[in-house]
Amino acid sequence: MTIKKSITVLLLISMIFTLTSCWNYKEVNQLNIVVGAAIDKGESNNYMLTVELIHVKGNADVNVSSEVMSIEGDTLLDAVRRFNSITGKRAYWAHIRVVIVCEDIASEDLSRVLGFFVEDAETRSDVFIVISRECKAKDILNADLFMENVVAETINRSLKNSKVLSEFQQASTFSVSKELKTNKKSVTIPTISLLPMDDKKATFINGTAIFKDNKLTAFIDGSETKTMLFLKNDIESGVIVTKYNDRNITLEILDNTTRIKTRIDNDVMTVNVLVDTQAAINEVERDIDFSDIDIIKDIEKLSEIQLVESMEGVIDKAKHYGTDIFGFTQKLYENHPKKFRQIENLGEVEFRNINVDISVKVRILNSGEVSKL
Repeated sequence: MTIKKSITVLLLISMIFTLTSCWNYKEVNQLNIVVGAAIDKGESNNYMLTVELIHVKGNADVNVSSEVMSIEGDTLLDAVRRFNSITGKRAYWAHIRVVIVCEDIASEDLSRVLGFFVEDAETRSDVFIVISRECKAKDILNADLFMENVVAETINRSLKNSKVLSEFQQASTFSVSKELKTNKKSVTIPTISLLPMDDKKATFINGTAIFKDNKLTAFIDGSETKTMLFLKNDIESGVIVTKYNDRNITLEILDNTTRIKTRIDNDVMTVNVLVDTQAAINEVERDIDFSDIDIIKDIEKLSEIQLVESMEGVIDKAKHYGTDIFGFTQKLYENHPKKFRQIENLGEVEFRNINVDISVKVRILNSGEVSKL
């Protein structure tokens, strides 16, 4: 190649990098920007897809509003195509925040609806998913607005603050789909409902939907979800309300470590749960002398008993449905693969057959200790 030709090629290559257009650029006014999607059973078709769209107006003062629309289809893609045809604009999914699935659809086969959102090229992998409880999924997107102009954005912000109360745990369409594909038998997704507030209804995320073999199997409430998070070592904050002499004492969780130890003896599987919680007294209904060490120890002991009882209760509930939402079975396999396979070959590996021993230590820190954390 001559020097002249080489220079020409280099100039052409450099010009490519100066181009500012985008290969998949789309005019905003030609798109319906979807920020939330709700999936219910249709009346005439298999599915009813409800979407929340955002409209942005203004230049210096930007005004954001939302609109909710519903359309039925034999499949989700069919519903989307019908939606595009009716509105004359293509649905754009790159900014979707949350997918809401109703109980009826979740009870059949969750993987069938997840495929559309996970495999779509525009949809992000961090889209939250929730299960509507005691209402249709579309009712959630039609909830009353308070602080935000967009319902999906309100839900998105609430889910991002899940660790404040620890009464629900985030789940994304991608993570749930991955868990289902890896044959994980028990999967958990937060639940959402409508909470009456004066003459309005607000969205309320609390509790967990439990799935077994792709199907909704059971629900646990917010308190039970917090207990589940203790057992999974996923607690970062939250409160423990303890009764002491007919007085409610609120302990703020400052730190928690849950360790899991396992053993298999004579084909008997045992899991030892060791919980170590540090907390501070946050609220008291009536005056109590917290300078009295014996009173502090009594409150610690009562809190320990309360946590053990709540853990035993949620474990019994999970065993009743045969759903290991704590990962105990996986821990046994990881720690004792040879013995586990031997029991598995006998067809005797069941979550119901696992013995669980629980030990809880609660330590209430004084103000000086709290400041060092």
